Amino acid sequence: MRFSWAACVAALAAGGSLVGAFAACGLKLTGTCAEGTCASPAADADAGGALPDGGRVGDATVNDAVGAGGDGGDGDGGLPEAAPEPDVQAGGPGIYVSPTGNDTTGTGTRDLPVSSIGRGIALAAQAPAPHFVYICSAKYTEQVLLDAAHDGVSLFGGFACPGKPNPWSRDGALANVEAPAPGGFALRIDALAVGTTIEDMGFTALAGTAASPSSLAALVTNAGNVTLRRVAFTARDGAAGAGGTTGSNYTGGAAAAGNPASGQTGGGAKVCTCQDGTTSTGGKGGDGNDVSPQKGAPGLPALGGGAGGASNCNPGIGGFSASAGGGGLGATTYGTLTTSGWSPSPGVSGSNGPVGQGGGGGGGDSAPSKGGAGGGGCGGCGGAGGAAGQGGGASIALASLNSTVALDTCTLITGKGSQGGKGGDGQSAQTGGGGGAGGGNNCTPGDTGGAGGTGGVGGGGGGGAGGVSIGVAYKGTPPNLGTAVPQLGSGGAPGGGGLPFGTGSPGVLGLPFPTLLVP
Repeated sequence: MRFSWAACVAALAAGGSLVGAFAACGLKLTGTCAEGTCASPAADADAGGALPDGGRVGDATVNDAVGAGGDGGDGDGGLPEAAPEPDVQAGGPGIYVSPTGNDTTGTGTRDLPVSSIGRGIALAAQAPAPHFVYICSAKYTEQVLLDAAHDGVSLFGGFACPGKPNPWSRDGALANVEAPAPGGFALRIDALAVGTTIEDMGFTALAGTAASPSSLAALVTNAGNVTLRRVAFTARDGAAGAGGTTGSNYTGGAAAAGNPASGQTGGGAKVCTCQDGTTSTGGKGGDGNDVSPQKGAPGLPALGGGAGGASNCNPGIGGFSASAGGGGLGATTYGTLTTSGWSPSPGVSGSNGPVGQGGGGGGGDSAPSKGGAGGGGCGGCGGAGGAAGQGGGASIALASLNSTVALDTCTLITGKGSQGGKGGDGQSAQTGGGGGAGGGNNCTPGDTGGAGGTGGVGGGGGGGAGGVSIGVAYKGTPPNLGTAVPQLGSGGAPGGGGLPFGTGSPGVLGLPFPTLLVP
């Protein structure tokens, strides 16, 4: 007899017996419903039998049969889709996953399961409702992804695998998922509207590395109606944040010397450019002239010194040296949560030291047939600022960004947050160039250009934040933790500030937090 929901309803409404109602709707009552053995004829003959609409029921209960659909319907029987029961039993319509299955030839039935959870999710999203995936208790190395293309798919672990006694029965264990690579999440949920329920599973992230310092087990972003029941989240230790480097703002130990005079023509101005684009100029030397010899030009940038020499063979004045660059601030926040995951906070790089002032040009000679004066030397370039130290890797069990998440009897375990990176030291400053030689004879005290001033030392970089250890990091709606009490590791030490003179400041100390509202 073909299953008919209308016949069931009519028989019950007429006051018939439960057995009669089951017979009217095409179901056979085997045993008693109290024993949980109300099953269809197909299920009675074959534990993996099919419902009239083609959905597999296995040892399906009456509720499984009703939820699977009516006379040739769309698999929903025209009824609203019910939320998963708190203790779903395998055997109803859904996709089955086991390590002994095959993603290529498996169809997702109990007898022909697929081998990966990802393949099971893809098939469940295409199958008639309910979109359930049953996962046997084993280890799976993959990233489980539930996004808008799989909205409404739910995952249920905790079943005995094929080859063990009573396959697909509850075994009290978890289906454990480990992220395939450092820096990746074991579970990623994004952009769900209908939502999902996940039960009896474990998700573990690998320890952080230099390239991916944080360990984050599960990330939920922009998703609603996420229910996590008897799920264990485990994050490993974070990795140390990278230290800042010492850069370079110049080549050579000293800046270029001033231009020499040529006959009665004073040495031309000397312009030097540092790698950050700042410039210094050694002043032009004065020309020699019997009637009105020229003064030397001042050096640039104007820092108070570097005056040109007066006429009559006065030398140029040396340029002033520059002050040191500013030190970078250490990180003041722990990090930020985005759709890409957790980003530990770095410090701020130190600033480059300013360029030194160029020397002034020498004064020209007024004696007959005497030459011009030498030009001033370039000011030294400032040292490069030390690069910022990077934040220490965090250890976070679960992160929720603008999502609605409810936990029920879950476990949250974190490792240690790691040390923040030290700020890089500032580069030492370049010395100024010497003054150019004059072209006159018997000048007293001399007609050379002034030497350039020394540049400023680069500021030290700021230290990165110490890594945090967080049970649940969230932005937006706080997750409902239920009875979960996170088991936390320790936080990481802050990165120190870079030299010289301690101008870079240290970052913030990492701490453990059961929950933390983050930027």
